[in-house]
Amino acid sequence: MTWELITLTFPETRQWATLPVKVSKQFPFHIFPISIHGSYPKHRHDFLELSLVLDGEGYEIINGKEHPMKAGTCALFLPYHFHEIHTTSRRPLKLFNLMFDLGFLLQPSIFTKGLKNLMYASDNLSPFIQLDDKQFLFFHAIMESLYAELQNDHEWRNDMIQCKLTELLITFDRLRRDGNDSQTWEQTDGRKSLWPIVHYIHTNFSEPISLSRLSKQFNIDISHLSKEFKKHMGMNFTHFLQEVRVRHAGSLLVSTNMSGIEIAMEAGFGSISSYSRIFTQVIGMTPSDYRNQYASD
Repeated sequence: MTWELITLTFPETRQWATLPVKVSKQFPFHIFPISIHGSYPKHRHDFLELSLVLDGEGYEIINGKEHPMKAGTCALFLPYHFHEIHTTSRRPLKLFNLMFDLGFLLQPSIFTKGLKNLMYASDNLSPFIQLDDKQFLFFHAIMESLYAELQNDHEWRNDMIQCKLTELLITFDRLRRDGNDSQTWEQTDGRKSLWPIVHYIHTNFSEPISLSRLSKQFNIDISHLSKEFKKHMGMNFTHFLQEVRVRHAGSLLVSTNMSGIEIAMEAGFGSISSYSRIFTQVIGMTPSDYRNQYASD
């Protein structure tokens, strides 16, 4: 087990929030219960999130579209989707939040369709479903089991988590398709072509990466690729790559004693000066101040 940063970006204030959590490097995954009083501001992140409402009432806005929240509401958020939560009852909204890495869906799969198709189809299918009592008990039981698995270090731990997570995701997709019979796997928009590129950047950010190189490697016109980044990621390619590198650098600052130059090279910045400058621009504090703030946590 090691420390990894869960990073949230808040567009209204142009700020990041960082939550260091212990995860397995072999399979970045985290699950925890959360209570929301009032509202949770608009934000996005670079991991996938599956949430289940346990109690309370409210509503959620996902990429500008609102949907109600109550016990049994289950939602799947793709990376870089903006969403915010507002409560409407006196009781807080209580949820199970489950977060996992993009690579889980893009890795080679034993399944006929491949889990990556679940992500591609999510651009046209509803991001939430309302479970009945039986379905709620099923989802709640698996999430409780996942939460228990995460607290221990048993043999086959990561394999068990991946099996249970796969069952949750497939069941979620089945249920939302029951209410969207006209949807098919092929009905996807331009975001589909971006996901393999996003995954490539997340796994190769320490290497020299440019928009022109990606254009040639994935056989996509460079001007079109640039527009797609801005349209679907909410930022241009350069800022996207910088955020990925800064996120990794932040994790190294919190979880290791690596020097600044070592972190700069590991995160793909190329020089200590560019690392320090970009990190400070994105996070709002220097790498050394960041390390001092979170090391004690």
